[in-house]
Amino acid sequence: MAIISKEDAKRALSDVDSNHVFWVCNGQVLKNIKQLPAAMKKMKKEVFEHHVNKEKNDFASWINDIVKDTKLAADLKKVKDKKGIIKKAADRIKFLEKKAK
Repeated sequence: MAIISKEDAKRALSDVDSNHVFWVCNGQVLKNIKQLPAAMKKMKKEVFEHHVNKEKNDFASWINDIVKDTKLAADLKKVKDKKGIIKKAADRIKFLEKKAK
């Protein structure tokens, strides 16, 4: 298990650059990983399936490439349902928030 610094935890929790926000296909915009669980809870099934299916997981890709949290990205790639993504994201956010203190 990789050790994460306080600075890396803070960076993972903070807003991404405005050019790198996640545009959900329903028009919603995610600026940080803390917004992901709430967005997932409200997301319609067809919107979710547009971003997460057999071919891809756009949320995992965004978290890996833009947020730079490879651990959360790897965890999300293994999950194909909204509840699983909400749980993995919420657990990781809780962990990062403790590390960022």
